[in-house]
Amino acid sequence: MTELQQLKNELACNDPQTRINAIVSIGKRRIRSLLPDMLKLSQSPDVLVRSNVIEATGSMGKEAASVAGPVLVALAQDLEPIVRADAIEILGELSYAPALDLIMTLIAHDEDALIRACAAEALGDMQIAKALPALLQKL
Repeated sequence: MTELQQLKNELACNDPQTRINAIVSIGKRRIRSLLPDMLKLSQSPDVLVRSNVIEATGSMGKEAASVAGPVLVALAQDLEPIVRADAIEILGELSYAPALDLIMTLIAHDEDALIRACAAEALGDMQIAKALPALLQKL
C-alpha cells in the first residue's frame, strides 16, 4: 500500500484521532492530491476534525483556494465559534475574494468579538481596497 493510499484510508477511518493525524500529516507535507478527500471531513461532527481540516487547508497555500474556498465559506458559518474563526482566518490568508461579502458582513454584524476580530484580520490579509472602509469603521 502506498503512503498516499494509507493516508486516504486513515481519512476514511471512523476514529477522530486517526483522521486528525492524517489531516495534520497531509497539511504538513502539503499533499494537494488529497485535498478533496480531506475537505470531505469538513462535515465531520467532531470539532477538532473540522478545525484541523481548516488549518491543513491553509498550509496548502493560495493554490488551494479554488478547491477549498467554497468549503471554507461554509465552515465560516459553522455553529462552533472556533471553527468559524479558523475558517475566516484561512479565507483571508488564501485571499479568497468570493468570501469578501461574507467577511464584511461578519465584521459588521457578528455578535462574537472573536469572529469580528478574525474577520478584520482576514480583510487586512486580503488587501482588497473595497474592504478598507469596513475595516477602518471597526477599528
